[in-house]
Amino acid sequence: MERPPRTEAYWPCAVAWVLGTVAAAAFMFAGRGFLLDDAWIHLSYAKSLWYEHTLSYNPGDWETGATSPLWAVVVAPCVSFAEPVVAVKLLGAVLHGAVACVAARIAWQLASRMGADETAARTHSWVALAAGALVALEPQNLYAATSGMETPLASLLLLLAAHALVAGRARAAFAFALLAPWARPELVAPLLVLAATWFVWQDRRTAFALALGVVVGEALWCLANLAVSGYPFPNTYYVKGRLLDASGLLYFARVVAPTMPWVLSLSGVALFAVALRADMRRTRPLLAPLALAAVVGVLAIALSRSFHPGILFWQWRYFVPVLPMFVLVVPFGLMHVARRWMVYAALTPMLLATLWSVAVGVVVYGGQADDTELHVDVARWLAANVPSDATVGVEAAGASRYFTPRSMRIVDLEGLNDAELAHVRFDPARRLDVIRRRRPTHLAVPHAWVPALARVFPLRPLVVFSDPERWDGVRHGAVQVEIYEVVRAKPDPDPVHTHAEPQVGTEAEAARSD
Repeated sequence: MERPPRTEAYWPCAVAWVLGTVAAAAFMFAGRGFLLDDAWIHLSYAKSLWYEHTLSYNPGDWETGATSPLWAVVVAPCVSFAEPVVAVKLLGAVLHGAVACVAARIAWQLASRMGADETAARTHSWVALAAGALVALEPQNLYAATSGMETPLASLLLLLAAHALVAGRARAAFAFALLAPWARPELVAPLLVLAATWFVWQDRRTAFALALGVVVGEALWCLANLAVSGYPFPNTYYVKGRLLDASGLLYFARVVAPTMPWVLSLSGVALFAVALRADMRRTRPLLAPLALAAVVGVLAIALSRSFHPGILFWQWRYFVPVLPMFVLVVPFGLMHVARRWMVYAALTPMLLATLWSVAVGVVVYGGQADDTELHVDVARWLAANVPSDATVGVEAAGASRYFTPRSMRIVDLEGLNDAELAHVRFDPARRLDVIRRRRPTHLAVPHAWVPALARVFPLRPLVVFSDPERWDGVRHGAVQVEIYEVVRAKPDPDPVHTHAEPQVGTEAEAARSD
């Protein structure tokens, strides 16, 4: 087969990269902060790495609180800025553009391998452009790209591994598959399925290299966790994980799938089915491995933790890295549409669904990004008003660690950054005992936590920070974080209520107190 001009192969990739980067960067202006306090957790580890050359939470206490240690490494240079939010968001936007670019390249390679007798090189390019554009404008990937989380990095590594597999580059497949678990451990499942199906239907050598890379990467990741905490998985798994919990399947069907434009439009589902039907008629399918890997990835994520339909980005972000694998299959249905008007009829509903989903996403993004600033306000108040050698127990452990002096010890009461607390998460008596042994001098916790902690510590209220209306796609009640000093004298009969009520804290008041 005659090799097509290089411009036919690469212009869709360039367009997809620019489109993805610009679209993701536009989300930056919707809200001023990160979408989750967890983003500050990764930046706290990045700060430790950048200045102290260790992946630790508090100085000298190696912990496994960063589920994506590779993301902490990647964003480490961003901590050198006084305000790292913009730098991290820009990095995420560029990575999202790269995801769209690689998706276009994979689609072009797959279309080319289907043979010149089925479609011309120019058609290959249009299929590649459609794939890249659909990934670039996929609302959930856009939403996650500038969230401050590791999602775009995980998506990129998954697609780079798939690209190396399709291109027959064994060394690259091994390298990207090895790195993938360090970006997001759930990627092990889709990558192993991709390797297995490719081994059966396509190139055994490259498939074996990819599978070996996944196994080695996962083994190294587990050994690193064992060396640090004595457990094979990071603390987050023991706090949030639930093996074989079927609630995730319902969550995906009710919350995640309906917001995917190709599903919402129904025409995308039809194209997906047409593409897979034609592919399965081939002696050696090319698209089925991608679809099967995506399905297994969704199952692995859905069955590994509990999900609640009222929670949006905080939980559906886990599914985001595997969604481009579904989207990649959709444009190939266009290759089997006989008439041009039918192509437009299929693409128009997807375009309208995309625009609607993106518009809704911008509104939700802005509200949630502003909500996270509550934790930043609390952290800045702690840095300005609490002694630098204090030990502070907190519920939101990201911003509180990042903005306070390194001499201040932060105790993550959730256990995400404390292995001992992570393993007594569901034993209240033992959990309170561990917290008591941490000897906190201050607490920054939600109001609901105060009664339990007041049974252990005599507390003097200091200040209250409140977000009057939390927004996560649905409106919740007020979120309130209260800061207390732990009184070391003999406790009063009802220590919380025998002192003056906490002052109401705002960002402006915190600045004045500085």
